[in-house]
Amino acid sequence: MKRIIALFAIVNLLLLSAAAAEKDFPTQQGFTIVLSDDWVEIPRNVLDDLSATMARMSSAPVQKWDYGYQLASATNWAQYPYILVQVKEEGRIRESELANYKKVSADMNEGLKKAEKSMDGILSDSTMGETVYDDQNHILFSTMQMNVRAIGPVLGVTAVKLTEKGAVQFMGYTLEKDASIYVPFYKKAAIDVRLPEDLVYKPRASDSGFDWSHVGRSAIIGGLVGGMIGLIRMFFKKKKTS
Repeated sequence: MKRIIALFAIVNLLLLSAAAAEKDFPTQQGFTIVLSDDWVEIPRNVLDDLSATMARMSSAPVQKWDYGYQLASATNWAQYPYILVQVKEEGRIRESELANYKKVSADMNEGLKKAEKSMDGILSDSTMGETVYDDQNHILFSTMQMNVRAIGPVLGVTAVKLTEKGAVQFMGYTLEKDASIYVPFYKKAAIDVRLPEDLVYKPRASDSGFDWSHVGRSAIIGGLVGGMIGLIRMFFKKKKTS
């Protein structure tokens, strides 16, 4: 009996180790996305096709995604859960702009409904959740809920990770029923993004000004449009590999 219990313990440890295995996804800008090894990168041509398709379906500003990731087990590309990444290199953001997260949250809520109107009925009942600034990791976290036509309730996690050139905007999406699994996963993944030394954000007492409202609008629109691409997942079937 003791041998059986010991065997079960070893099996459980092996399963936990396998579940915790990580995979690095390097980027052209030099930073690295770190996810569990059951995720894969969405090909560049698929991201471009998704962007073009969403532009035809919505009057919202065209969104370009630099990188995307999803579960390897998914049948189609852009199938929930998935992650989209946009690299913003428009200049440093003053940390104080994000540290005042109550004002940031109000700005984002104010722009949310205006952004939803540009989605031509594809999205409804979108609401902003909690907005928090993580000053240790220099990340602004926010959540949004939305109803996607023909899909149902979807939850998005947006993480704006400050860099010396601007920010890496990390957006993760999941069906609401799976939120307890993927919301913590997305937040950890955003924190685990590895930046090269020249991109690591360094707060300065004499930071120059920056138009936060531009970043806020970008985060809202990017977040909403990104959440919609799950609607067209059936048109982007994965190619079988030999």
